[in-house]
Amino acid sequence: MIYGGWQDDQIGGPYDTESTAIPVNGKGSLAIGDVNDLIIGSPMSMLGNTSSTARGKVEVVYGKSSLGTSLDLYDDADIRLMLSESAQKVGFKTGFAVSTDDVNGDGVADISVSTPNANSTRYYNGWVHVFYGGNDLTGKVAAADNKTLELDNDADLAILGAEPSDKFADGRLGTSFVIGDFNASEKPDMIIGAPKGDVTANTSSGWGIVLWDVAAKGLPGDVDGDGYVDLADTIRGLQIAVGENVSGSVGSDVDGDKKPGVAEAIYVFGKISK
Repeated sequence: MIYGGWQDDQIGGPYDTESTAIPVNGKGSLAIGDVNDLIIGSPMSMLGNTSSTARGKVEVVYGKSSLGTSLDLYDDADIRLMLSESAQKVGFKTGFAVSTDDVNGDGVADISVSTPNANSTRYYNGWVHVFYGGNDLTGKVAAADNKTLELDNDADLAILGAEPSDKFADGRLGTSFVIGDFNASEKPDMIIGAPKGDVTANTSSGWGIVLWDVAAKGLPGDVDGDGYVDLADTIRGLQIAVGENVSGSVGSDVDGDKKPGVAEAIYVFGKISK
């Protein structure tokens, strides 16, 4: 039995188990027979507050040879993913869709999480956030408070639905998504559904987007993939350049070498120092 732990919390919804060949936590042998990790989305979670229904969360339990007969996710989850206090709102439904497919093509499972009702201003515009698996992920968790990572601050990749008055707003982007190599490029792509979207009349006829080589999307200089170009990107670029075991967004490339590093750090420093 798996239960939520927080007062009268609602858990469950979508779940995924990463492949035995690509451990999401980057640990252990890659041989068949490794114990899978479990990712549980709880879009109706109220985070322990009875007045905040459906803020939503996602929890990860690392596989073990024996998990016992019950899990209290509040105590037993190894990673907890949710929006920051300033970004989350009632009804956002973080964790409506989850995936452990490899997004950046490094052979390690990643964690993708949707929040289809999210917005920065109004309407149900939708967001999808991706955390790249491996040592960088476990390092983030080790430094986090209560094993909790914030989607809007800590994710490696953020895909945000359009805000009003854009014609693609209010589509509930991320209600569904799928990851795979759809154009035979040997790089992961992502298809994201927005079933409530329309671009003409209020028909909610729906639409979807296809992102080829999704990990390469991003802002020039946005090394940490959070959607902003700031001092944190300079630091991350220098960390990568000196060989620290941290990840960076391929889409931040500014010098054509398809990888973040010193050039991106210098580029960002120049922009923020103006």
